[in-house]
Amino acid sequence: MFATVAEDFPTALAELHHCIDRCAAEGVAELPDAALAEDLVELRRAEDRLEAEFARRLAVFDRRKGCRLDGAITTANWLRHRCKFSTTAAAERVAMARHLAELPETAHAFAQGEIGYDHARVITRAAESIGDNAMRDAEHILVEAARQLHPQQLQVAADHLRHYLAPANVLEEAKDEHERRAIYISPLMDGIFRIDGHLDREGAACLQTALEALLGPRTADETRTPAQRRADALVELARQGMAATGGRPHVPVIGRSTALRRSASAPGAGRIPGGPVPGAPTPRICAG
Repeated sequence: MFATVAEDFPTALAELHHCIDRCAAEGVAELPDAALAEDLVELRRAEDRLEAEFARRLAVFDRRKGCRLDGAITTANWLRHRCKFSTTAAAERVAMARHLAELPETAHAFAQGEIGYDHARVITRAAESIGDNAMRDAEHILVEAARQLHPQQLQVAADHLRHYLAPANVLEEAKDEHERRAIYISPLMDGIFRIDGHLDREGAACLQTALEALLGPRTADETRTPAQRRADALVELARQGMAATGGRPHVPVIGRSTALRRSASAPGAGRIPGGPVPGAPTPRICAG
């Protein structure tokens, strides 16, 4: 379905590859930290500039429906097969390229390396919500903010702008976010459970606030990772929820009473819906 085209880079791209080869040939082990730091900053800026050029060319390719050259139906589909993007990343690149073509200030700052890829993504997503026409009058506000702010901070500014310029659209987006809420609890082959899901902003804020209240400040002798602390807090939140209900639901444990009182080395002292548990956790489950 997809044609294989021999590599034939224009002069500028040939020179670009030559420069990359020169960088790759440099010895870096002996470079001082200060020099490495400067190199990393410059490489990051160069990567952002390349992303901007990729978007500029992609916008033209998309407008001409160049994907048909290889038999692809959409530009995103072409990116997935020819550039090895994931489905989500391909769709994101196409959307960004289309909006950047209508946002000259953003495109220019991106091309000069004054703002990064994540900044450009925040601005183009705001344009998608507000509309390119309405965004043009406010574009300079976000571009200037992007030059000074971290992408997460820029997102806050973009959200405020969206609420001001397109409140009806923001409300619809909030409804859509709420409809996408879901929690999945999936058993794995080794008996561990995996939790995945989506929460809207309100739900996520409630959960984060509750977990942080249970976490408390980190102590000097704390050995758990942040992720482990959140997992423990989530389980504790569930325990407190069970204890607070009138009927007080319990986790069912099946096992002989003598086995339930045995040591941690006791094999399969009890069984819960997820499978057998050793002796040590079983009394804790029964007591919880």
